[in-house]
Amino acid sequence: MKELEFAVFLSLNGQAEEAISFYQRVFDGELLFKINNKEFKEQLNPAMSLPKGRENFISHSIVQIGGIQLQIADNPIYEKMKFTQGNQVSFSFLSQDLMMVRKIYKKAS
Repeated sequence: MKELEFAVFLSLNGQAEEAISFYQRVFDGELLFKINNKEFKEQLNPAMSLPKGRENFISHSIVQIGGIQLQIADNPIYEKMKFTQGNQVSFSFLSQDLMMVRKIYKKAS
Protein backbone atom coordinates (compact mmCIF):
# COMPACT_ATOMS: atom_id res chain seq x y z
CA MET A 1 0.00 0.00 0.00
CA LYS A 2 1.20 3.48 -0.84
CA GLU A 3 1.46 6.04 1.94
CA LEU A 4 -2.05 7.35 1.24
CA GLU A 5 -4.72 5.97 -1.09
CA PHE A 6 -8.18 7.27 -1.94
CA ALA A 7 -11.30 5.36 -2.89
CA VAL A 8 -14.35 7.10 -4.30
CA PHE A 9 -17.81 5.55 -3.77
CA LEU A 10 -20.79 6.06 -6.05
CA SER A 11 -24.16 4.83 -4.80
CA LEU A 12 -26.62 4.66 -7.67
CA ASN A 13 -30.23 3.63 -8.07
CA GLY A 14 -30.17 0.87 -10.66
CA GLN A 15 -27.64 2.52 -12.96
CA ALA A 16 -24.46 0.95 -11.55
CA GLU A 17 -23.98 -1.45 -14.47
CA GLU A 18 -24.29 1.46 -16.90
CA ALA A 19 -21.84 3.55 -14.86
CA ILE A 20 -19.30 0.71 -14.74
CA SER A 21 -19.44 0.38 -18.53
CA PHE A 22 -19.09 4.16 -18.91
CA TYR A 23 -15.96 4.39 -16.74
CA GLN A 24 -14.42 1.37 -18.44
CA ARG A 25 -15.06 2.81 -21.90
CA VAL A 26 -14.21 6.47 -21.30
CA PHE A 27 -11.28 6.12 -18.87
CA ASP A 28 -10.04 2.62 -19.79
CA GLY A 29 -11.06 1.56 -16.30
CA GLU A 30 -10.17 -1.96 -15.25
CA LEU A 31 -12.95 -3.90 -13.54
CA LEU A 32 -11.33 -5.50 -10.48
CA PHE A 33 -14.46 -6.85 -8.81
CA LYS A 34 -18.21 -6.99 -9.29
CA ILE A 35 -21.00 -8.84 -7.48
CA ASN A 36 -24.73 -8.35 -7.79
CA ASN A 37 -27.31 -8.73 -5.02
CA LYS A 38 -28.35 -12.24 -6.11
CA GLU A 39 -24.72 -13.45 -6.12
CA PHE A 40 -24.08 -11.71 -2.78
CA LYS A 41 -27.04 -13.51 -1.22
CA GLU A 42 -26.09 -16.90 -2.70
CA GLN A 43 -22.40 -16.68 -1.77
CA LEU A 44 -22.33 -14.65 1.43
CA ASN A 45 -25.73 -14.33 3.10
CA PRO A 46 -28.36 -16.92 2.07
CA ALA A 47 -30.78 -15.70 4.78
CA MET A 48 -30.85 -12.16 3.41
CA SER A 49 -34.07 -11.03 1.75
CA LEU A 50 -33.77 -8.92 -1.38
CA PRO A 51 -36.26 -6.30 -2.47
CA LYS A 52 -38.22 -7.55 -5.49
CA GLY A 53 -36.73 -6.31 -8.74
CA ARG A 54 -33.32 -5.57 -7.22
CA GLU A 55 -31.79 -9.04 -7.55
CA ASN A 56 -29.50 -7.91 -10.38
CA PHE A 57 -28.58 -4.57 -8.82
CA ILE A 58 -24.84 -4.28 -8.23
CA SER A 59 -24.03 -4.94 -4.58
CA HIS A 60 -20.39 -3.87 -4.94
CA SER A 61 -17.86 -3.25 -7.68
CA ILE A 62 -14.38 -1.81 -8.00
CA VAL A 63 -13.11 -0.07 -11.14
CA GLN A 64 -9.44 0.96 -11.19
CA ILE A 65 -8.84 4.24 -13.06
CA GLY A 66 -5.20 5.23 -12.89
CA GLY A 67 -4.33 5.51 -9.21
CA ILE A 68 -7.95 5.80 -8.06
CA GLN A 69 -10.34 3.02 -7.13
CA LEU A 70 -13.90 3.88 -8.05
CA GLN A 71 -16.34 1.75 -6.07
CA ILE A 72 -19.81 1.61 -7.56
CA ALA A 73 -22.96 0.00 -6.18
CA ASP A 74 -26.69 0.24 -6.56
CA ASN A 75 -28.40 1.50 -3.47
CA PRO A 76 -30.26 0.39 -1.49
CA ILE A 77 -29.71 -3.31 -0.94
CA TYR A 78 -32.18 -3.33 1.98
CA GLU A 79 -35.76 -2.07 1.63
CA LYS A 80 -35.51 0.20 4.69
CA MET A 81 -32.61 2.12 3.12
CA LYS A 82 -33.74 4.88 0.80
CA PHE A 83 -31.90 6.37 -2.15
CA THR A 84 -31.66 10.15 -1.89
CA GLN A 85 -30.56 12.18 -4.91
CA GLY A 86 -27.51 14.23 -4.01
CA ASN A 87 -25.96 12.06 -1.29
CA GLN A 88 -24.62 9.29 -3.48
CA VAL A 89 -20.93 10.26 -3.62
CA SER A 90 -18.47 9.66 -0.81
CA PHE A 91 -14.80 8.83 -0.47
CA SER A 92 -12.43 7.19 1.93
CA PHE A 93 -8.72 7.32 2.41
CA LEU A 94 -6.54 4.39 3.37
CA SER A 95 -3.16 4.42 5.05
CA GLN A 96 -1.08 2.08 7.15
CA ASP A 97 0.51 5.11 8.83
CA LEU A 98 -1.57 5.62 11.99
CA MET A 99 0.03 9.00 12.73
CA MET A 100 -0.95 10.25 9.27
CA VAL A 101 -4.53 9.04 9.76
CA ARG A 102 -4.77 10.80 13.11
CA LYS A 103 -3.33 14.00 11.65
CA ILE A 104 -5.83 13.99 8.76
CA TYR A 105 -8.72 13.17 11.11
CA LYS A 106 -7.77 16.04 13.43
CA LYS A 107 -7.56 18.50 10.52
CA ALA A 108 -10.90 17.35 9.13
CA SER A 109 -12.74 17.45 12.46
